[in-house]
Amino acid sequence: EKKIENIMTSSTTLKTTATELDTHDESTNMVYLTITTSIGDNEVLYCPYQPPPMDDAKESVVDAQTAVDNVIFFGGDVQDFKQHMQRSLAIHEYGEYCLESVAEILQSKFPVCNLLLIRPCRQNGFLSIFANFVADIDERAQCRPSYKNGVGCRHLYEMLCDKRLSAMHTHPLHLIGFSRGVNVLTQFIYEADHRNKQR
Repeated sequence: EKKIENIMTSSTTLKTTATELDTHDESTNMVYLTITTSIGDNEVLYCPYQPPPMDDAKESVVDAQTAVDNVIFFGGDVQDFKQHMQRSLAIHEYGEYCLESVAEILQSKFPVCNLLLIRPCRQNGFLSIFANFVADIDERAQCRPSYKNGVGCRHLYEMLCDKRLSAMHTHPLHLIGFSRGVNVLTQFIYEADHRNKQR
């Protein structure tokens, strides 16, 4: 209990050092990026779709030009980049749920997709706070979706306009939230509601 209390005492903005970001893991085709919009910054894990080698492509019935999906994932509490989870004594035991592992699972479910996993902009201990998407959120990660001051859709749109995500500028979009990440999806629903006069 004491360990958890110590973890919960300070809210930290999530920042990875510059040398750790804007890097590409060739073995897994995972790219670590920081994307800045008019709302704020978010670090992401980006996995662009790679067509199969030519021999396999001839046998495939998938038309990569028309069938590529864009999958965006918002994680729950505790979930983070593998390197951060391994460093934390409080959450390293949950390392198998790191964003890199989730990316592999999602790639198996959506084999023809561009994949974007979005980290929260800050954490309070192990609580994920997606303040760039949900304006009315407190330090306990409790939030109230709102028609007013909706910034979620605009933040996501501006993120997707980043030239490094050019592969995601077309094709269908799938939004997935797990646990705390569902708060972001709820906010999107409020903002897109036809009754919302603020949009």
